[in-house]
Amino acid sequence: MFEISPYTFRMFSDCPQQYFFYNQKDLKNKYRKSRPYFVAGSIVHSTLKNFFSCYQPGERDQETLLGLFKTEWARNLLNFQKSGGDEQLYFQRMRDQLLLFAEKQDLRAEPALTEDYYEAFLDEETLLKGKIDRADKINGKTIVIDYKTNKTIPENQDPLQLYAYAYILNEDAKLKLKLEGEFKVSQASYLYLSASDLYTFEVDEEILEKTRQMFLEKVKEIKKTENEYSRTGTEARVGKHCHFCDFVEICPRKAEAAGFAKSTSEAEISE
Repeated sequence: MFEISPYTFRMFSDCPQQYFFYNQKDLKNKYRKSRPYFVAGSIVHSTLKNFFSCYQPGERDQETLLGLFKTEWARNLLNFQKSGGDEQLYFQRMRDQLLLFAEKQDLRAEPALTEDYYEAFLDEETLLKGKIDRADKINGKTIVIDYKTNKTIPENQDPLQLYAYAYILNEDAKLKLKLEGEFKVSQASYLYLSASDLYTFEVDEEILEKTRQMFLEKVKEIKKTENEYSRTGTEARVGKHCHFCDFVEICPRKAEAAGFAKSTSEAEISE
């Protein structure tokens, strides 16, 4: 069974070499690095998951949210320190995002789903997987929500990740069994926590079928490149993605990649 996710789709599109390094377990274990923006973002995600899944609507308020955040931060402090990030800077930045969330978002919302891994078949041989933050049912509509902890909001919004999540939730057989029925997503949103702003996209069957085909085409491309990689190596592409690549030191274009890694602003990193 071949597995793909929005994360690996983007990784291969950015740099096939990084993708193949990432999928070699020994290299992944040896070179994988802890990065402060990912650790801090993960803490925020865990905080919001626990906030909505562990407390009843009437129990949720700003104080509870910040208390959960402090607990999650303390629990992950050692991991964050290993990342080499500025603890005070990131703690304050993530705290400010949650404060804004408490001010602008509905704390009494009752999500149908909170953060977990879900999967669905694209065809008999291909599985699409994803870690989905949240899904709400509002006025008969199901809306996927993906939290983003970026410092800034990207000028151009790419909804592919959201469409993939919508496809998964619509097709996940185990989820249908759990919920005793189908789960039809009609909207999907990025929630940028730095401003607590939603960027929403409509979802329909035509869009989801196009999404399925895009992922299947990418799988064909990966398999074709994989066969060539085993014989002649593959293309290493340099760009902004080098900033968060764990394999720069063994990259065939190491010098160029290192330059991009240093010059890329943290604001461009999407969690």
